[in-house]
Amino acid sequence: MECNRTKLSSVLSYIMIIVNITSGLFFTPWLMHRLGTSQYAIYTLGMSIISYLTIELGISEIVTRISLKYIIEGNRQQVNRLMSIAIRIYLMIDILILILAIVMYFFIDSFFTNLTLSEIDLFRNVFIICAATVIVIFWEIPFEGLYAAYGKIYVNRLVGLGYKLSYVLVTVISISLYNSVIIVVLCYAVLTISTKVFLYLYITRKNNIVIDLHTHDREITKNLLGMSGWIIIAIVSSRYFYAIIPTLLGRFSNSFEITTFSVASAVEGYLFLFSNALNGIFLPRITRMAMSNDDEGITDLLIRIGRIQLMIISCIIIGIIGFGQEFISFWVGSEYKNAYVCLILILIPCIVHLTQTVALEATFAKNRIRERAIVYAVGTIISTVLTCILAPEFGAIGAAIGICVAELLCYEIGMNFVYKKMLNINIRHFFVQTHLKLLPPLIISLMTAFVVNQLIEESTIIVFLTEVGIWAAIHLILLYTLGCNTSEKDVIKAILMYR
Repeated sequence: MECNRTKLSSVLSYIMIIVNITSGLFFTPWLMHRLGTSQYAIYTLGMSIISYLTIELGISEIVTRISLKYIIEGNRQQVNRLMSIAIRIYLMIDILILILAIVMYFFIDSFFTNLTLSEIDLFRNVFIICAATVIVIFWEIPFEGLYAAYGKIYVNRLVGLGYKLSYVLVTVISISLYNSVIIVVLCYAVLTISTKVFLYLYITRKNNIVIDLHTHDREITKNLLGMSGWIIIAIVSSRYFYAIIPTLLGRFSNSFEITTFSVASAVEGYLFLFSNALNGIFLPRITRMAMSNDDEGITDLLIRIGRIQLMIISCIIIGIIGFGQEFISFWVGSEYKNAYVCLILILIPCIVHLTQTVALEATFAKNRIRERAIVYAVGTIISTVLTCILAPEFGAIGAAIGICVAELLCYEIGMNFVYKKMLNINIRHFFVQTHLKLLPPLIISLMTAFVVNQLIEESTIIVFLTEVGIWAAIHLILLYTLGCNTSEKDVIKAILMYR
């Protein structure tokens, strides 16, 4: 049963990613051209506010870890106590967010000094909608952890798929009737709130979760608060780069640079979705391995999943390096050509840390989140300082340089030190079995991309798609013949021969 749920969750995750990317490839440029650079920059700022105000503070991961223990023991009452205390903590944080939002509102014009007066006025309205959305949905976040604990991640993924399709459809219809960024943000707010309420009702009613805000349990509270401090730092820092940078660009640059960076961060977001499609699915298994001190088992799982992740993300990264300039020109317009440079800077470090999702989840399972939090916090500081220094002169490219340096120093060097020394993961064996063994086909594929791009000089959308199609076919053949091991080839053959 658990195996079937894992497979279903994995399949739904990748279907959702394909839908996200497909809709993004068509919806994003359409929205940019409908709204224009100025309004789209305001939209990006609004989404960034939602992103960094609703960044998962880590309690859902703690909920998964603790509730899984109670579920295995058959102690339903403790699960109820856990969720009651978790939601009470989040409601208190919600009040702090409300206060923060009020303060931010009155300092919008002082902070975003490079936006025009009309952009400031428009952003005030967008800010109100975004802040209200955050305040309404924030309390539901801890319940996300129950979906992993009860093996219901596939339900979460299915609802997320429906949400994405609905958002695109409703937004397209609405903005065709009334072309305004306010309409886009309102569509997002209504659908997001509706989805979160449904997810809450489903998991609580399906598993008879009873919330009592008057519940007190010193041990549970101690576990939640004791672990959550470092987890909050780690989780917030991990995606802080992309959430806060539009705000920094609004302060130190202009709306055009915000839009340029949003193009690059959108593609990085698609890559992040691919690499994290399996995120949370293996957490229960990793937790059991950690409890039995099965370090070798965690290393083997890291290699198996890491190879799959590398095969997937390499297709995107190499494709962007080889054909990225033309892609951006066709996608959003040649005026955003600097987004290609941003993309290269952002994506290069990803080829390592986005293949280590299993190791990252092991930091939760082995309660080594403190070390992870410190590394991530240092990365956040480096990225922020470099962005503030470079953005006034180089705009979006300066921000991308800050991200690249921070990720290379902290995500690649710092975190791999943690994995080796603190988690006892055989990192050398991981790199040999994953990156080193896949290096030959990836190098040949990169060279092929450059050759194909240079041989065909005509620049039309049909020719471009043909170029990418030829390279993609060669890339897949190279991965299969030179990269896949025997067991991976057997799985591919079984899928292709399935009737």
